Amino acid sequence: MLGFKLKTNATESINLVKDASLTAVYKVPARIESREVRVEKKLPFPFPFPFLPLSEVQASSVAKVRLEGSVIDYFGAPVPNRPVIIEITPPSGATRYANTTTDASGNFKTETDFLANYSYTVTYILPEDDIYSGASS
Repeated sequence: MLGFKLKTNATESINLVKDASLTAVYKVPARIESREVRVEKKLPFPFPFPFLPLSEVQASSVAKVRLEGSVIDYFGAPVPNRPVIIEITPPSGATRYANTTTDASGNFKTETDFLANYSYTVTYILPEDDIYSGASS
């Protein structure tokens, strides 16, 4: 019997059979932090928002919003060149998705349009891959 211990304090025991090989896979946990939302500028109407009734759209204004943050791993190192999916859920209607990629420092950003005076739910998602376990916030 062979045992090994990972930094996450998880212990696994493996029974080896004759002529068997052992492969251990460990995916580094990662997290998304330093989220920031900035209103860059307000845009005049008309502007297309198919998920809201026209009467609500005309009574509001549109803001260009920058969403940004960073992805770091369990050890505090930046996670470069990884996709980040930003899920934007409006008060009513369809959810929108923005796809971006972290830079060499693990930072990401995207700009999108929001209606002023509405609450949106924004979720940042780091998909799982062969090195990192997925994360969302």
